[in-house]
Amino acid sequence: MPPSAQITTPVQALHRGDKMTFTATIHDPDQSSDSLRVDWYVGTDGDCDKATSGSPASCGTQRNDECLYVPKSLDSICVAVRVTDRYGATAAASRVFTVEDQAPTADIVQTRPAPAASPLPLFTNLTFSAAGFR
Repeated sequence: MPPSAQITTPVQALHRGDKMTFTATIHDPDQSSDSLRVDWYVGTDGDCDKATSGSPASCGTQRNDECLYVPKSLDSICVAVRVTDRYGATAAASRVFTVEDQAPTADIVQTRPAPAASPLPLFTNLTFSAAGFR
C-alpha cells in the first residue's frame, strides 16, 4: 500500500522575511514512517506543478515532517511534499500560500536632554530619534 501525506500547516498569512515552518502528516500502512524518504519543495511562483520539477527553492531546515522556509518576495508560493516508501510507492501533497508584506515599525526615542522621571521645564528643546525603524 502506498504512503500518505498531508500538509497540516494552519492557514495563516505568510510575511516576507519571516521564518515559516511548514508541517506534514506522513504515514505508511506497510512500514514505519521513519523509513520513508520525504522530499520538500517550494515553488516561488505559486505553481504547484513546477514546485517538484526543475530547481525549486529548498527548505532552510528539513526534517521528515517539517520544512523551514523564509519567503523573500511577495509572490504566492507552492509548498509540496513527496513521500516515497522502500518499494517505490509515492504520495504527494501541496498547498499554495500567499506572501504578504509586513508593515514597517518605528520607535521614537527622546535622546536630548536625557529622559527624566520628572516633567521638563516649559519650552525645553527636545531631540527625538527614529533610528530604530526597520
